[in-house]
Amino acid sequence: MNDALTHVLLTGGTGFVGTHLIDRLLRGKTGSGTSSEGGRLLVSVLTRNPDDAVKQFTRQFSDLDVSISPLVTTDVRSLAASQRHGILCIDRLDQLSDLAAPEAVINLAGAGIADKRWSDSRKQVLRDSRIHTTEQLIGWLTTRDTRPRVLVSASAVGFYGAQGDRPVTDDTAPHPEFQHEMCADWEQAALQAEKLGIRVFIPRIAPVLGRSTRGKLEGFLKRLVPPFRFGLGGPIGDGQHWMPWIHVSDLCKLILTALEDERFSGPMLACAPDTRRNADFAKTLGATLHRPAILPLPAFALKLGFGEMSRLLLTGQQATPKAVEALGFEFDYPTLDKALKAVLD
Repeated sequence: MNDALTHVLLTGGTGFVGTHLIDRLLRGKTGSGTSSEGGRLLVSVLTRNPDDAVKQFTRQFSDLDVSISPLVTTDVRSLAASQRHGILCIDRLDQLSDLAAPEAVINLAGAGIADKRWSDSRKQVLRDSRIHTTEQLIGWLTTRDTRPRVLVSASAVGFYGAQGDRPVTDDTAPHPEFQHEMCADWEQAALQAEKLGIRVFIPRIAPVLGRSTRGKLEGFLKRLVPPFRFGLGGPIGDGQHWMPWIHVSDLCKLILTALEDERFSGPMLACAPDTRRNADFAKTLGATLHRPAILPLPAFALKLGFGEMSRLLLTGQQATPKAVEALGFEFDYPTLDKALKAVLD
């Protein structure tokens, strides 16, 4: 294949954040109207359903003229014969054996942590979808003669567990609980890539604010906004727990920055600097929607309905992203007011 080709491998590429990353990667190449600027870009997406992924990405880039739109395919040969940027959708890593090695890997795979009640079997799904997938990825990288320069592997702010009113920075000691244990094992699996000479950056990601590339609300706002629109929103429990967050645009910007900047290494908080208490978050959300935010959601009801998973809604971290800010990273949406207006206006 063309020596100028740049190759990025993504797991979790069909999800909320993954599709935004692919959009930024490829529209950055095609936005000037030329498909040759900076060399060809190949994004390989590891997914359980390659055919569905092809349909998804074909729709995502359907607004572009065919001369500059990426070729979306499951066929390595057709991609090799093309001169266009490409998205290769695969369900096995060995399908990449005949391609140039990826220069960067972005690992976002993981079942939705708030999608279902946390039964023992669901907890195992959450762990396996993160830890086993990461272990399999590292195992595959050990077989490659040429290895990527960098692995960006997701973690979550849940690494720190519930912290009450204690300020949380990157090196704050965690509170042991399920979220921490899962994230810690997830991070350790990714850090094994350092033994292969690969730089590893682990963003501990806060709940993400934003819309999908098709304009639909995603993340926790997808569930939170509808009751507020009907005037039924308000604080959760007593509203005093902290809610870290990050706008999807800033998260993508941070990940793409880390691909190029070697100073981004190891675990770092990926949250906006404007963490709010839940009651303040609810008030700001209501103001953005021009709706009241006075009806509390009782904690006992959440505990009854969601069991242990209710901790996602009733606990949090007063987090500050000191490490990334010390490296000069600038947030485009540093305040909650600005971020919510960008998403909801």
